[in-house]
Amino acid sequence: GPISPRINGEASAPQVTCGEIVNNNLQLAIAYWYAPAKAAEFNLHSERLTVRILEAFEKAGIPLAPAK
Repeated sequence: GPISPRINGEASAPQVTCGEIVNNNLQLAIAYWYAPAKAAEFNLHSERLTVRILEAFEKAGIPLAPAK
Protein backbone atom coordinates (compact mmCIF):
# COMPACT_ATOMS: atom_id res chain seq x y z
CA GLY A 1 0.00 0.00 0.00
CA PRO A 2 0.97 3.66 -0.07
CA ILE A 3 3.36 5.21 2.40
CA SER A 4 1.10 7.14 4.75
CA PRO A 5 1.60 9.35 7.80
CA ARG A 6 -1.31 7.59 9.54
CA ILE A 7 -1.45 4.29 11.41
CA ASN A 8 -4.92 2.96 12.17
CA GLY A 9 -6.32 6.43 11.48
CA GLU A 10 -4.00 8.27 13.87
CA ALA A 11 -1.18 10.62 12.85
CA SER A 12 2.23 9.01 13.28
CA ALA A 13 5.03 11.21 11.97
CA PRO A 14 8.41 9.61 11.34
CA GLN A 15 11.34 10.77 13.45
CA VAL A 16 14.73 11.66 11.97
CA THR A 17 17.76 12.12 14.19
CA CYS A 18 21.26 13.22 13.29
CA GLY A 19 24.30 11.51 14.72
CA GLU A 20 27.76 12.95 15.00
CA ILE A 21 29.71 14.34 12.08
CA VAL A 22 32.84 12.31 11.31
CA ASN A 23 35.14 13.09 8.35
CA ASN A 24 32.51 15.47 6.91
CA ASN A 25 29.86 12.73 7.01
CA LEU A 26 26.55 13.05 8.85
CA GLN A 27 24.77 9.89 9.97
CA LEU A 28 20.96 9.97 9.85
CA ALA A 29 18.66 7.58 11.71
CA ILE A 30 15.03 7.31 10.60
CA ALA A 31 12.40 5.67 12.82
CA TYR A 32 8.81 5.07 11.76
CA TRP A 33 5.84 2.88 12.63
CA TYR A 34 4.45 0.26 10.32
CA ALA A 35 1.19 -1.63 10.87
CA PRO A 36 0.22 -4.39 10.73
CA ALA A 37 3.57 -5.77 11.88
CA LYS A 38 3.97 -8.56 9.32
CA ALA A 39 7.63 -9.22 8.49
CA ALA A 40 7.34 -9.75 4.72
CA GLU A 41 5.14 -6.69 4.21
CA PHE A 42 7.35 -4.56 6.46
CA ASN A 43 10.47 -5.60 4.53
CA LEU A 44 8.84 -4.62 1.22
CA HIS A 45 7.70 -1.28 2.71
CA SER A 46 11.17 -0.64 4.13
CA GLU A 47 12.79 -1.30 0.76
CA ARG A 48 10.35 1.02 -1.04
CA LEU A 49 10.91 3.76 1.54
CA THR A 50 14.70 3.45 1.30
CA VAL A 51 14.55 3.74 -2.50
CA ARG A 52 12.33 6.85 -2.23
CA ILE A 53 14.76 8.46 0.22
CA LEU A 54 17.77 7.67 -1.97
CA GLU A 55 15.98 9.08 -5.04
CA ALA A 56 15.17 12.30 -3.13
CA PHE A 57 18.81 12.76 -2.12
CA GLU A 58 19.93 12.11 -5.71
CA LYS A 59 17.37 14.56 -7.13
CA ALA A 60 18.55 17.21 -4.66
CA GLY A 61 22.17 16.63 -5.68
CA ILE A 62 23.20 15.42 -2.21
CA PRO A 63 26.00 12.84 -2.48
CA LEU A 64 25.87 9.82 -0.19
CA ALA A 65 28.72 7.73 1.13
CA PRO A 66 28.76 4.13 -0.07
CA ALA A 67 27.13 1.59 2.25
CA LYS A 68 29.51 -0.29 4.53
